[in-house]
Amino acid sequence: MKDFRFLIFSISLFILVALLSCSKGDMSANGQKIPNGNVAFVSVVHAAPQTGSLQFAFNDNRVNIDVFNFTDRVNYLNAFSGQRRFAAFLKGSSDTLVAKNITLQQNKNYTVFITDIPGKTDAVLVRDSSRAPGADSVRIRFANMSPDLGSLDLYVGGSSTPLATNIAFKTAGDFISVRAANNVTLEVSRSGSKDAFLQLKGINLVSGNYYTVWSTGLGSLPNSEAKSRLTIFWH
Repeated sequence: MKDFRFLIFSISLFILVALLSCSKGDMSANGQKIPNGNVAFVSVVHAAPQTGSLQFAFNDNRVNIDVFNFTDRVNYLNAFSGQRRFAAFLKGSSDTLVAKNITLQQNKNYTVFITDIPGKTDAVLVRDSSRAPGADSVRIRFANMSPDLGSLDLYVGGSSTPLATNIAFKTAGDFISVRAANNVTLEVSRSGSKDAFLQLKGINLVSGNYYTVWSTGLGSLPNSEAKSRLTIFWH
C-alpha cells in the first residue's frame, strides 16, 4: 500500500513538473505559444483622430483588448520576432483600416502608432531601445503623430534650447538625456517658431526612466474630440 501511494505521488509530481516546464516557454502575445527567446516586445498607441475604438492583429491573430480608444496605449505585448503583418480594424469589424509588414528584432522593444485621418490610416513602427540614462537623468524623445501640424519642435518650458527639432509627421526623434526634475512643463511649437501651442504641465521626469512625448489630433478642429494635443508615456 505504501509503494502504491509512492507511485501515485511520483506520477503526480512528474505531471506537475512537465506542466511547469511547458508553461515556462509560453509568452502569449495573441493566444499563441512563443518559443523561448523568439520574442520581441510591442506596445501599440491609438493616435488616429476621428477614428473609433480599434482592434489590431499580428499575422491575422487579433489581440483581445476590451477598450482601445483615441490616445489610448496598450503596454508591451510579447510577439514573435521576424517579419509580422500588423493590421488595425474598427472594433467588431472585419474591414481593415491598415495592414503593414513590420520587422521585429528578437528581444527588442517597439511602439506601433496607429495614426492619420480616416481613409489614410497608417501604422508607424518606432524602435524603443536606448542606452541607459546617466545619474539623475532620464531619456526622452518626441514623436509627431499630428496629421496637419507640419514639422514640430519640443521644449521644456522656460528653456530656449529645444529637446527635439524639425520632427516631421509620422516620425520620432532620438532619445536624448535630460536632467530628472519635477513639475516640468513640456511645450510644442511649429518648427522655426518658439510660440508654444501645445503644452503638458506638471510632469515629473523620474530619474532612470525612459519617456516618449507625442502629439496627435487635428489643429484644424480645436473644439472637437479630435483636437490636437500632447501626451506622454514612460517605457
